[in-house]
Amino acid sequence: MDAYVEITLCAIGIVVYAVDRFNRLPSDSALAAASYHSSRSTTTAASYYTAVSLYCAIALGVYAFLLLFPRLIDRMVAMSPDLAESVPAWAKESPSLLVALLLTVLLPKIPVLASVDDWFRRKLQRMAAIPNEVRRLGAELRRARFHVDEARRKDVVDTLVKEGFDPGDALFDGGSTPHALWTKLSLLMREMEAWDADPRFASYVLTYPTVYNDLKDRYEQLLPKARKCFGLLRELAVTGDRERLGAAVSAYRDDVVDQTERLLKDVYTCISQAVLLCELTHRARVHQLSGLGFEMEATPPRHLSLNQLMGLFTAVSVVFIFGFVAMRGGRIDVQILVRALMIATIYCVAVWCAIYPKSRWSFARRRPGATRPWGSYLLSGALAAAVGALISLGVKLAELWDMSAAWSLYRETSPWGIITFWTAYGVAFLADDEADDRPGATLAADRLRWAEGAGLMLAMVPMGLLVHLALAETVKTQPLPPLGTAMALNAVLMFSIGCLVPSWYRDSSREAAGRERRLPAAAALSAGKA
Repeated sequence: MDAYVEITLCAIGIVVYAVDRFNRLPSDSALAAASYHSSRSTTTAASYYTAVSLYCAIALGVYAFLLLFPRLIDRMVAMSPDLAESVPAWAKESPSLLVALLLTVLLPKIPVLASVDDWFRRKLQRMAAIPNEVRRLGAELRRARFHVDEARRKDVVDTLVKEGFDPGDALFDGGSTPHALWTKLSLLMREMEAWDADPRFASYVLTYPTVYNDLKDRYEQLLPKARKCFGLLRELAVTGDRERLGAAVSAYRDDVVDQTERLLKDVYTCISQAVLLCELTHRARVHQLSGLGFEMEATPPRHLSLNQLMGLFTAVSVVFIFGFVAMRGGRIDVQILVRALMIATIYCVAVWCAIYPKSRWSFARRRPGATRPWGSYLLSGALAAAVGALISLGVKLAELWDMSAAWSLYRETSPWGIITFWTAYGVAFLADDEADDRPGATLAADRLRWAEGAGLMLAMVPMGLLVHLALAETVKTQPLPPLGTAMALNAVLMFSIGCLVPSWYRDSSREAAGRERRLPAAAALSAGKA
């Protein structure tokens, strides 16, 4: 028992160190020069936690591998004299402690292992868009239109007057003019000042305690220059002496605009980091940025409705009930119903695991012009296989009320997990298809669904054959269905899922957008009638 406790504690230490290493930004990043930046604040929550979980899983896998093959530990220690001297005597007596030290404190002293660790970390950080997501969001904020309501405009004007500006210096719709840039900067600085008392931004304030103060100091240093610049511009407009003052004022104005734009760029980065760190979903981030004044378009989320899932469940249940009844010569019993409902549930779970991540997290969706998110397809398949295994084991346990017997029976039928995995993988892949997003594609949207159904069916034929051959080796307690009948059921099911589910998912955003467009029109019509 003590050995298991030691192994567990060492595994926890390895995870802690792995998370700490993953939080370091890539060394080639411009943001890495600042020690206070962490990778969590440079990407979305879903992308970060997925990538860091994979990184920790790899670290634990290496830990388990080295414990199973202790000779590799001795070879690594022998290859580096400095490493051998760094290992304390008490660690050499315990393989788990020694491996934990090698994977944490002493990792930089193992060139091969450190290089492999750095390679995996960089790949996972790139997959999670670290730190590119914060740069992308900052660039999006620079391009976004900015609009504030009348009440906030009055507050900004009052603030500028207190700072020594003229009320006419406040310009909210001037584009990139000096007055408009300074007005936007002043408003955003006021909004950021309230973060200390906002519990939603508590984690950002604690993580970056000096960022706002640094921006505030730069703002205060630029304030008298902007005030003087606007005064000169007013004087120039009144006197009209452009020959004497025009060139000097223009140069001074350009300098103030340059410094204001650079400060605004850093403010955009600060805001981007704050919303990425403190808001977990795309919708919440858009809501927060819209509250600041940025006109961000919230894309209607794609999803499957409960009615669609229930319709799929009913169809799969009916197909398997008729198939099982036909295989048993027309006889039907409770076991057939339970088995058909269990299989229908597992397939619906596979579809849900393929679609739900796309409706919640941007890393699981294919972005325009980008490659497919292959990692999310693997995660969907693995999750579907794991949940399907739990459902199958739970049903067998409910039937037998004997864990060992249920486990033995589940092991016989465990090859079905291959079908579950590849169903979720295939549906997640097809859901990212677009009729107009394929080079040289000529298929219209209504024809694409038939091609997807045929594609999923053909792709699953070898998987179905593989599973049937595996079941022939593992199943000992019950007869297998004929190969032809099993393949026919599999083909019908895969063709139906391929035709329906990806199209349902893609059409859902257009339906949501249509409802959003109809609601204002309906409201206006009702108001007119009233």
